Amino acid sequence: MLSTFLERYLKPLARLRSFRFTPSAPPEANRWPVAIIGMAGIFPGAADRRQFWRNLEAGGRFIREIPPERFRWPDYYTDLQQGGENAASIWGGFLDDIAAFDAEQFGMNPHRAERLDPQQRLFLEVVQRAIEDAGYRPAQLAGPALGVFVGSGFYNYAER
Repeated sequence: MLSTFLERYLKPLARLRSFRFTPSAPPEANRWPVAIIGMAGIFPGAADRRQFWRNLEAGGRFIREIPPERFRWPDYYTDLQQGGENAASIWGGFLDDIAAFDAEQFGMNPHRAERLDPQQRLFLEVVQRAIEDAGYRPAQLAGPALGVFVGSGFYNYAER
């Protein structure tokens, strides 16, 4: 099933890197000057976007069993075909070293950083990498008009 998904959807994406798309120009009133000058990301099986593309091109597999340090799935897993109502899957895409975080680098005391949701810690690290990818040091960006845009999932770390 996973190999079918990779063949059908992800391998063609790797070929898009050389694709040149030329959209028709929008009406002048709708044009806003925007420049994407830095990018960064962390993905299952890849610490950055370059490694992610190499993994896709190589047909890598990024779905694995839930790591025991994340979640004790045997305590909750039930085969739904046998009438269970608990967790239906033991597989997922997981990031490594989510607990590793240099609090001092972001001016945080270690106790506060420890209580911070891993998504927020990763966000700070990835934004810093995107800034560096653009050729800047974070201190250089204090003051100018700058936007940082992000997509994020739900927050439930504090509940655990």
